[in-house]
Amino acid sequence: MAFLALLATPLLGALVLALAGGRRFAPELNVLFSLGTLIAAGLLAAQVIGAGRLVLWNEQFLIDPFNVFLVT
Repeated sequence: MAFLALLATPLLGALVLALAGGRRFAPELNVLFSLGTLIAAGLLAAQVIGAGRLVLWNEQFLIDPFNVFLVT
């Protein structure tokens, strides 16, 4: 779940910011989506530290305790 959120949050943020354009609230939206990405990365790090390495989506993604900190 945290891995999917980590992938989806920046993508959704890019789409919303592309639609928002240069409006006054665009910087605040950027900060919110960046914060959401950081929280998702922290949750993924906590999950990997607690449960060990993760192998997701038919072995397409391997997340171990070393590279999860590079993501975060």
